[in-house]
Amino acid sequence: MTLDRPAMRIANADRLQLSLSDEGEHFVAEIYAERGNDATVVIEELRAAVQLAEEQPTLLAVCRKALHFAEQNQYYYTLQTVKAAQAQCVNRDVAQHINRAVNELMYRPWRGPASSVAKTTFVSAVPERKKLDGADRWHFGGTDLSTTAIEKYWPREQIVFLDNADALYDSIRWQAKAQDINVLNTAKWEANKEVPKHSYDLHPERTLSAYQQVALVNAMNSDGFGLFMKQGTGKTAVTIARVCNDAKKLDRVYRGIIVCPNNVRFNWAEEFKRFATIPGKCTVIRGGALERRKQMVDAFTFDGDEQYTMVIISYDSLVRAWEDISLVPWDIAVGDESHYFKTPTTRRFKYMKRLRDISKVRMPLTGTPITNTHLDLFAHWEFMGAGYSGFHNHKAFKNHFGEFAKGRNGDEVLESIKNLPEIKERLARTAFQITLEEAMPDLPEKVYDVREVEMTPRQAEIYSEVQKSLILEIEATMNSDRPKAMVIQNVLTMLLRLAQITSGFVVWDPVFDDDGNVVVPKATEDIEGVNPKLESLVELAAEKDHTEKTLIWATFTHDIKNIAAALRAEGHDVVEFYGQTKEAARLEAEWKYNCDPDCRFFVGNPAAGGTGLNLLGYDHRDETDDPRAKETDTTQIVYYSQNWSPVQRDQSEARGHRRKTRRYVRVTDLCIPGTIDEEIRTRVLAKIMNAMEVSDVTSILQSVLGVSL
Repeated sequence: MTLDRPAMRIANADRLQLSLSDEGEHFVAEIYAERGNDATVVIEELRAAVQLAEEQPTLLAVCRKALHFAEQNQYYYTLQTVKAAQAQCVNRDVAQHINRAVNELMYRPWRGPASSVAKTTFVSAVPERKKLDGADRWHFGGTDLSTTAIEKYWPREQIVFLDNADALYDSIRWQAKAQDINVLNTAKWEANKEVPKHSYDLHPERTLSAYQQVALVNAMNSDGFGLFMKQGTGKTAVTIARVCNDAKKLDRVYRGIIVCPNNVRFNWAEEFKRFATIPGKCTVIRGGALERRKQMVDAFTFDGDEQYTMVIISYDSLVRAWEDISLVPWDIAVGDESHYFKTPTTRRFKYMKRLRDISKVRMPLTGTPITNTHLDLFAHWEFMGAGYSGFHNHKAFKNHFGEFAKGRNGDEVLESIKNLPEIKERLARTAFQITLEEAMPDLPEKVYDVREVEMTPRQAEIYSEVQKSLILEIEATMNSDRPKAMVIQNVLTMLLRLAQITSGFVVWDPVFDDDGNVVVPKATEDIEGVNPKLESLVELAAEKDHTEKTLIWATFTHDIKNIAAALRAEGHDVVEFYGQTKEAARLEAEWKYNCDPDCRFFVGNPAAGGTGLNLLGYDHRDETDDPRAKETDTTQIVYYSQNWSPVQRDQSEARGHRRKTRRYVRVTDLCIPGTIDEEIRTRVLAKIMNAMEVSDVTSILQSVLGVSL
């Protein structure tokens, strides 16, 4: 933070006395001019009073307190306490000494009024201040804005520190100087693409891009730092790099917690597998109270080689599990999608502040730190650290940066933002920001995430029923004399019935009479009520702008038809692509998705459309004269449902991310936690479905059905 010395200087006799407030986070400031007299006479009189007041415990305590203040050269507190002793004193001998001390303080004070620059000009430069009793006594916020004003006006030799106030003052100034380095690092990157020299470990295969390394260096330089990087620019990888580099410094297991939305919890666990450079473990906290407690115990149960343990929990579960979370002194707390707690009056923000106070390092992550106005930044900054916003009081922050007027109902209405350069400077000091366009030259190939949804009670009921019936069917299959490969394939196919249920429909087997005749034919029907996956997908579609196109892959034809119908009902233009799609219609579907800017959704089956198609989302072959066809891109690939084939997964991903891809592509799995969705995703992404053995199937059954067959 740049300091320009004021044109008007305080007088040489002026003094600024700083002590700590009761809570230890703020300063109590007294401003005065030092005179030739000192406290020697007062101290002598009070010592005599203390000796004579030994038989009066109450008076003795007050006299000792006054003596302490006098020895600390605290004029205001000495005067007030001596007056209190004077009012209580009934002993003539003690009263003589106390009266002399009062006279000395009143008529021969060792302090006088300071200069107008010290009393008025300087004080007005401290944004968060409150007048206290007594002449020129103030309450200053313990923030960099206060210490910057102090350093600007006051030479160090004219500041009197009491009660370890210098420790708070110096730590705040050190923090500000560290932030100066961050500003310089970012400026050099923006101007010359210069990456600061560092010796941090990076992943040998998935190394951080240049701008991510700048973000890492700045984060490592700060106890509180934000990654305000647009979606898809690699906040997660930077965070993991920090965890690993911090953990390497310790001779114990590094303790971290990531608080995030429900739908990205498992994505964090997967990303640690991809980007971590040292061994460690991730534990996702979910379920009821007993289950959460068991998971917390598991998070801190080690096999011997772990260097970090990361607890991953949703914002709502943080509140419910706080009793356990609060017992851990965390090395790092990460608030992912930190705009989730942007409102300071919410319970969510209050618990994130509590987490801040028991965490050594705090990192908010979001691509949208400003969702409504710049005042949203208060919560992000305060999670980084108390006073990181420049204020400890939200009202003071709002008044400093906002212009308000009275609304019709008497409430405050924000009219405009003021002091915007200060906001921009603070952002540069406390966070790394980059847009998708700025990051484009260094973008990694793909970003993976999970969008979690929950089953309805009826879905869960059917899922449980089918689980039980599958146990008997699969047990018979496993014990059959059929070839091993056939047994494995049959079992995996049977399990996909559960994936149908998580997708929102159920297939009922035909019913036969005693003679083998079909009484009730095989039927496919949607599960009554809302379809959580379909709702989540429609919400995702609504978040897209007109330049973004989306590939949606589903392994079941019933899913494809339901998805297409739901999107069309919302007014979206959609093309479908599955086994029964005729050849001419297939060519038309590919062309329309790429060349028609109004067609923004391709819904297909990976088995049918996973090979041979170029689904880049724009006219990459110059097949149309519509200039809008050059403005769109495939920016997301969604897996609504899938089978066990890693080959189909790889090939279908490659349809939208290949040569001539111009924008970041996010690969998203719609997943219901604790179901077959998770098992399939884990195995196809790990590519461990090839050359399957019966033992592998047994492991899957244990995970999906909870039994060993």
